[in-house]
Amino acid sequence: MAPARAEEWPLRPPLSHPVAKAASFLFRACPGWGDAPILDPMNELVAIMARLRAPDGCPWDREQTHESLLKYLIEESAEVVEAVKSGDMAHVCEELGDVLLQVVFHAQME
Repeated sequence: MAPARAEEWPLRPPLSHPVAKAASFLFRACPGWGDAPILDPMNELVAIMARLRAPDGCPWDREQTHESLLKYLIEESAEVVEAVKSGDMAHVCEELGDVLLQVVFHAQME
């Protein structure tokens, strides 16, 4: 798998990385989001999560494990399903953003 830490991506996450693929879909599918370059927000998101997980970052974020975060991933995924069923694309995009945050969180873990 591609590196998960922002410092290992000096310019941007590789397009083959699952997080970059998810972001690419999100930015294409959500109205108004396609106006910004896809990788700049991704770099920012990856860098923020790397900072939160750094040794001098947020204690709560550093303590999390794949297992401890499962409930949030499940909850956010269920919210995507509800949004899709509602037919409200703006809500779908919002919920996909929440899932993307969970994906980046998991990707930062070793």
